Amino acid sequence: MNEQNSVLNIIGKVSGFLSKYIAVVILITSAVAFTHTQKFMWIPQYTALFLGTAMFGMGLTIKREDFQIVFSRPKEVISGCILQYTIMPLAAYFLAVVMNLDTDIALGVILVGCCPGGTASNVIAYIAKGDVPLSVGMTITSTLIAPLVTPVLVYMLAGSWVEVSFMAMVLSVVKIVLLPVLAGIILNSLFHETIVKLGGILPLVSVVAIVTII
Repeated sequence: MNEQNSVLNIIGKVSGFLSKYIAVVILITSAVAFTHTQKFMWIPQYTALFLGTAMFGMGLTIKREDFQIVFSRPKEVISGCILQYTIMPLAAYFLAVVMNLDTDIALGVILVGCCPGGTASNVIAYIAKGDVPLSVGMTITSTLIAPLVTPVLVYMLAGSWVEVSFMAMVLSVVKIVLLPVLAGIILNSLFHETIVKLGGILPLVSVVAIVTII
């Protein structure tokens, strides 16, 4: 048991370090991938799996108590989500137009701008000594409404670059975002004590998935 706890503590420290310096980790791994492209060519075909894994990891960190934040501070949460789903998409669209980006790059920029917040935003809020509970509440809300809002925004903003299938995107977001998050929340609710013991590992799973995708 002591050895197991020791291993979990070590993994927790590694997870905390990588989460704190995720921007540096992303830059380093991106540089490696850029100079050794062929070794990373297997990743794109599993992008959806890695995205789902990151969302599942985020779902595992969400407790029933976290939903109290949404209901106790509805004005702040709703305002934050409205700003997120207006400023970010419009900024992405503006960049794509002003920089005259190629179709595939423009679509990628707009898609990122229309996506909900995630675990990384909560980590950054914590590092910046921001309002972490509010960040968690916004993440939960923006993620749960993403299957509808994200496809609508992408359909509206990216339609001038490429034909977008609205229903196909809705189904994709449901499978990659909503279902993994809900599965994580349910597992956390059913096996909360076990999840708490593995708490140090969970951010590591999401960090690895995010870095691998990038």
